[in-house]
Amino acid sequence: SPTRGGYGTTVTITGSGFNPSSSHTLYVGYDTLYGVSSQDGTTMTFTIPSRINVFNFEPEDLADIPDASLPFWIYVQNTAGESNAQLFTFTFYD
Repeated sequence: SPTRGGYGTTVTITGSGFNPSSSHTLYVGYDTLYGVSSQDGTTMTFTIPSRINVFNFEPEDLADIPDASLPFWIYVQNTAGESNAQLFTFTFYD
């Protein structure tokens, strides 16, 4: 949660099987975040990157598109396997 937001949004993933002593890989749309940890084994918190690498545009490029958004999947991978994916709607004007 939350399931929508823009650059800088803090997202918390809740689940099980997150080993507090190892790092996890998060797939955030077309971007990959390496070395994310879980302090308690049931949650991980990360921030939507300030620039999602494969999207090479600025908010002003979308100025004529009201409520511009882009849905993408977020999921976790670690030594236990791969989590279910959760849909996140990235909004350009949040």
